Amino acid sequence: MTELIKLEIKNKNYGGVKGTRIFITPQLKTNLESIKSDRYGNLFKSLETTGFRGGKHLLETLKKKLGGSVVVILSHEKSRIKDNTVIINYEDYRKIGSSAFFSVYRQVGLDTAYKFLSKELPDIAPELAEIITRSQTEKVIKTLPRTTLVPKTQNLLTGNIARMIRESKIDRKKLTPEVLKEIKAASNQAYYKDKLDEFNKRLEKKLSETTGKNSWQKWIYSNTWIFGVDYLEPIEKGKVGFSQIPDYLFPTVDGFLDILEIKVPHRSEIIKEDKSHKGSYYWDQKTSEAIGQVANYLHELEKNQLQVAQNIRREYRDKYEIEISTVKPRAIILIGRTEAWNDERLEGLRTLNFSLHGIEVISYDQLLKRGEGLVRMFDKEVDTKKRER
Repeated sequence: MTELIKLEIKNKNYGGVKGTRIFITPQLKTNLESIKSDRYGNLFKSLETTGFRGGKHLLETLKKKLGGSVVVILSHEKSRIKDNTVIINYEDYRKIGSSAFFSVYRQVGLDTAYKFLSKELPDIAPELAEIITRSQTEKVIKTLPRTTLVPKTQNLLTGNIARMIRESKIDRKKLTPEVLKEIKAASNQAYYKDKLDEFNKRLEKKLSETTGKNSWQKWIYSNTWIFGVDYLEPIEKGKVGFSQIPDYLFPTVDGFLDILEIKVPHRSEIIKEDKSHKGSYYWDQKTSEAIGQVANYLHELEKNQLQVAQNIRREYRDKYEIEISTVKPRAIILIGRTEAWNDERLEGLRTLNFSLHGIEVISYDQLLKRGEGLVRMFDKEVDTKKRER
């Protein structure tokens, strides 16, 4: 291997592993220096200043397994180990860290370290079976979804958690990541079922679009999970700096922007049948107005995309772990009901949607089906965990 460069990570949070010797290959350093970073100039400076996701926990794990004299080399080459020198393919590790970022940061760091080591260097970590400490367990439980559950759902969730803890006999050694995953799956299952019940009850009422704490806009903004897409924290219009855009922009987990335009379910037919041409449909007035509205939003965003991206980076740089791109934003219009529609009418909506570019019109009933699909996924996950145990 070519001459190595010593890497001194300056992040004070790396405290306990400061003594670990870290090096980087010249090629990897050059590659990282060629990639711009708005905050630090380039990715190498970012790495040197803040470290890398899960890096602290990777170093902790290696020191624990190999002792304090371990030497870690961040490289562009294949990961391998020789004596007390561990070569880590930086890009491979970064990908695992990015795809596995959950709300409990330390547990993510440990999971990332063990997943990578068990895959690339199995001699160090043959199995991902790290025992979770008491404090880590408490952190995971604290991050479970918080909601006021109906009594039946509350009892179900409490019963599941109580059963698992009882079966483990409060032995912390048995509270492995798999047990906590079962707790999280049961919690998600109960939480989302409760929210779908709430959604169904709301459909029976004529609620406001934007006015008051019980408006559709407020509920949807608090429950974007129902779209089947994971959104990051919404971006407020005032912090973007342009008035001709919606109140909120929704960054996706893959780093792009969506617009959610919310209309009430009871004031639009969505589409109308063209009586003079069998099987043909056209947008009704309310839907057509909404399409024109979001088309203007998308135009404004694209026209000012560089400034919008800069403002987002400035205002939200500490909240997002990924770069938010303003290229080709998409729009979703939530409007009307399709519960009583026949197949021909549903196909008509699909055909009209296909003619739009970057805009999708969906009904409240179609959104409900997406949420139900997510709940079925959690049902399967809980059933799988039970069979595994």
